[in-house]
Amino acid sequence: MESQLKYKVFTREKSVDELVYNCNLWTSDFEFIKIEISFLKRLLITFPFKSSIPNLFEKLQLFVRDLEQSDTIRTTIHETINTHNQQLRNKIKLKKISYDNEYLNSFDDMAEEVLAYLEDYKKLKKKIYEYVIGMINT
Repeated sequence: MESQLKYKVFTREKSVDELVYNCNLWTSDFEFIKIEISFLKRLLITFPFKSSIPNLFEKLQLFVRDLEQSDTIRTTIHETINTHNQQLRNKIKLKKISYDNEYLNSFDDMAEEVLAYLEDYKKLKKKIYEYVIGMINT
């Protein structure tokens, strides 16, 4: 799934506090997504749906596989966020509030990756919700 939105840098003038804040927001989102993926997988695996729908089991298994792949990507990105967050916190502790363009470019790349993941994850959820709603209505 390719994201339609692209991360846009509005200013290069970012404080360390702003970067930490962004990392904390993303961490919160990614921790919630972990719980959400677990719930959706359990919902699909427990199979509480009418079994007369053609290819139901296969379709649900594909959704579970997509959720597992999404969770693997989520874990990798979350680790990157945590690494950046720790680096920023170390800068604050050491009162080394400055950072170079290379770090900022790296942060912007991560932000772009986060946005793309969040967009792709929303698309996957939308497909699952639409499919499940269709089953409930039949």
